[in-house]
Amino acid sequence: MSSPRHPRVSARPSKAPFPSRSLNDPEHAPDPLAPEIFRAAIDQADESIVIADLTGRIRYANDAAERLVGRPRQDLLGRHFVVALTGDDSAGRYEHIAQVVGSGTAWSGRHTRTGADGSAADVELVVSPVRDAAGSIALVVAIGRQPTSQPTLESELALEARRRAEIVTTLNAFDPSENVDVRAGQVAEAALHLDGVGLALVAGFGPKGVGHLVASRGVEIGRDVRRWPSRGLVANVMRRSRQRAWIESQVAWDSAGRVAGELRALRMTALGFVPIRHAGQPVGLLLVGTTLTWGVETLERHMPAMVELGAVASAFLGAPFAAREQAAEVRRELDQVITDCAFRSVFQPIMQMSNGAILGYEALTRFSDGSPPEVRFAEAAAIGLGPDLELVTLRSAIHAARLLPAGGFLSLNVSPALVLEGDRLHEVLQSTDRLIVLEITEHEPVADYAALRAAFARIPVPVEWSIDDAGGGYASLRHILELRPQYVKLDRSLISDIVVDPARQALVAGMLHFAQALGAMLIAEGIESDAERLALHALGVSAGQGYLFGRPEPPRVP
Repeated sequence: MSSPRHPRVSARPSKAPFPSRSLNDPEHAPDPLAPEIFRAAIDQADESIVIADLTGRIRYANDAAERLVGRPRQDLLGRHFVVALTGDDSAGRYEHIAQVVGSGTAWSGRHTRTGADGSAADVELVVSPVRDAAGSIALVVAIGRQPTSQPTLESELALEARRRAEIVTTLNAFDPSENVDVRAGQVAEAALHLDGVGLALVAGFGPKGVGHLVASRGVEIGRDVRRWPSRGLVANVMRRSRQRAWIESQVAWDSAGRVAGELRALRMTALGFVPIRHAGQPVGLLLVGTTLTWGVETLERHMPAMVELGAVASAFLGAPFAAREQAAEVRRELDQVITDCAFRSVFQPIMQMSNGAILGYEALTRFSDGSPPEVRFAEAAAIGLGPDLELVTLRSAIHAARLLPAGGFLSLNVSPALVLEGDRLHEVLQSTDRLIVLEITEHEPVADYAALRAAFARIPVPVEWSIDDAGGGYASLRHILELRPQYVKLDRSLISDIVVDPARQALVAGMLHFAQALGAMLIAEGIESDAERLALHALGVSAGQGYLFGRPEPPRVP
């Protein structure tokens, strides 16, 4: 739909455009409210002025708008005013402006317009809603002009140098010995030196695409957000991991639902994403945000500095974030194992080699997913779940041991940490009448033997000590000397080739003498052949355990 051209007043001034008499004499003064005066004033204004309907379509454009756009005003009628004045036809641009103006607020910003001849010029644009007598928004007025002053290349370079210097100053105080949360906070703090950046945060990626907020600066993000960034945002970063950094407008990320609702409420107009990597894989995210009107252009200017920050973050945070991710995955798996009791208890007999009598049974754990027990227990200990996994497997073993033949002790593997903890172990041990032997491997470090002996003495049921894997751990003979156990179990590595190796025979003979001097029984582990049994028996070893006597199996129902 086109509109008729409005009548114009000649642009050529009279000899005396403002006679002194006309300023003071109402009789000769024109009516300032006359429509033709309004039209003439708007039509001859230096600023580009367009009037648009509520759909954004231009219904009126003045001469300056023709000059700005370089097209006759007739060609402007019916076009969207944002597209016409800025040359930007992206939906995100005018949808954002419509959102602001539709709320009854004026919008302003700057945009670089590319002319028909390929030249570029900045356009400052102010868009205001016009209300009718009832107070409803009826029209939109957009005023555009080219700024009278442009920042010089030298000033832009100086500004960029200042930004870089501020970032470097912050990072010079970076202490690699600090914990990962402090280091992440320092990276976020450095990002705030970028002009116009109001939010900077660092997040690490957990298992299965879950993000965990590590540090935020500027606008605060609620720390009760358990999973941030969202799975969708993490997945987006994973997909775009080949890129060093990228920027998205508010419309793009809001409509895609990739950012938590709490962040959307902060009214960020643009977000910059910089993956934090380890071994080439994204393990975290540096995110910067701005509330400035032209947020995308603002962050585009900061792209080199953002990339530098991403490199610093990867160097100092990549490995810790990767370790956290791995630990989180292990924790998730172990929590599931503990919750589901995803394992079973098996038992291996300990025999008197002279007559084949069963002295006792060692309880062992077999995990449903086939994971090696030593690996699973080591993983649990490394992330603080060791006692929890031990306790649930001990309960299972004691319960399953009710089906074992009567007589003989039940040997349970425990860590020093669980013995020192006390109460939870005591509760489990009180659930059986069978004699319990607690095995502590020589591979387990003991920081305070006196405290361990005192904790052992507080166990409310009869128990005995056994040192497992003697000769195979770094503790050598100290466990035996300090704890004075009732049983010492020789590591399998000492039994292999004992039939033909005089050195191993001499070592086993020495261990036998040492154990007897302390009043302990020596038990040889890993006996697989009758020849090994005979060689050990000839050396004086009276008890043994291994495939020759029985494999670890669940107890049989009578």
